[in-house]
Amino acid sequence: MKYKIAGLFMTLLVVAMAAAIPLLNVKDARQKRYHQHLEEPAYIPCQDHGDSVFCSHLPLVLINTEEQEIPGAATDMEDRFYETIHTKAADGSDFINVEVSVIDNEEGNNHLTDQPDFVTRSLFRIRGHSSRRFAKASYLMKFVDQDGRDNRISVMGM
Repeated sequence: MKYKIAGLFMTLLVVAMAAAIPLLNVKDARQKRYHQHLEEPAYIPCQDHGDSVFCSHLPLVLINTEEQEIPGAATDMEDRFYETIHTKAADGSDFINVEVSVIDNEEGNNHLTDQPDFVTRSLFRIRGHSSRRFAKASYLMKFVDQDGRDNRISVMGM
């Protein structure tokens, strides 16, 4: 009987503590939620040109593959272990070397004709294994320096 009473007491104690936690309302400064749609001004489309020029308030990331085929796409062929064979670059490697440019005007809208804020080289391919068979592929991008070594850089604050 005493174990039933102790168990009931512990259960009631846990329920009371769970109910009291929201009442404490202790919030750290890091937990403040940022409501961008409430704090940022509304998007204003470009007024100085018509719909013929691409205009966006979002940053533009331009990837120039220089007309190389992006490796990593699934083919209809299989290897001797019945695994799907994926395409390779023209030189037989898994990556192609591409130029990546970022256009991010802080004060206004972004256009494809604007001067890029950031230009670098990157190794590029289709990423994943099972997702390669779908029409919308994910891509893997590795930033490299002129010598082809890893280049850990910050892009758009990330």
